[in-house]
Order: sequence, then structure tokens, then C-alpha cells
Amino acid sequence: MAYKYTGILSDLLRIFRTVFLARFISAADKFKSDLMNIAMTTLSSKILSQDKEYFAELAVDAVLRLKVFTGLSGS
Repeated sequence: MAYKYTGILSDLLRIFRTVFLARFISAADKFKSDLMNIAMTTLSSKILSQDKEYFAELAVDAVLRLKVFTGLSGS
């Protein structure tokens, strides 16, 4: 009988994970856009002003890749 509940719990966790990942992925574009705005504001010095979009994207991509190394990717 305990095995029956373990299977139900496992199924519920699998469903929860699927729903969570779908919503997280759908919000990823807005999150990246927010990170880009923050990075470009931070990089708005005179030295980097011409290339701030390039450096902002470089920084944002590095931050978003951290989730792979920290296990936050959900996989």
C-alpha cells in the first residue's frame, strides 16, 4: 500500500516539474531582457559606451549559464 502512495507522489512531482519548467521557460525572455537592461545601465561608462550592448550580453549569458553549473536548470 505504501508503494501505491509513493507512485502517486512520484507522478505528482513529475507533473509539478513539467508545469514549473514550462512557466519558467516562458518567463526566460523577459528575465533576460531585464538582465540586459541592468547590465547596460551598469556598463554605461564612457569607456564601454560604444560596446555596452556587447558586454552586457556577454555578462547576461555568463549569469544565465551559471544555472547549469549550480543545478538550477531543472534537469
